[in-house]
Amino acid sequence: MQTKEEILQEAKLVTIVELCSIPLFLFTYTDDKTFFWIILILLDSFLIKHLHIMEFGKLSESIQKKEIEPIVILNIGVILGYTVVAFKNFPLAIYLIINDIVMDAISVFIYIQKQNKDDKA
Repeated sequence: MQTKEEILQEAKLVTIVELCSIPLFLFTYTDDKTFFWIILILLDSFLIKHLHIMEFGKLSESIQKKEIEPIVILNIGVILGYTVVAFKNFPLAIYLIINDIVMDAISVFIYIQKQNKDDKA
């Protein structure tokens, strides 16, 4: 089990990577979408390793507002980035939003699987 500081640090890292990848998605989403799919798959593999929604949710009661403030600001940046993408390329924005939802669901599924494994042990 990770400590609160480690979970907060990984949440910041994940959000920064997501924020930095938005311009890459916009740049690579062309008629030949090969690089777009490569970047999306690389980002998704990174998120699977570092996205811990359920653990972050469990800590929400013990996290101080000051500790979570940078993550909130970064998430607002991601939302604004998706908004800009929606005005520039609406289908791309839909792909990215659906991808985020799927990755969140996978993160929850992995957490449940890990909990079931721990309960059996």
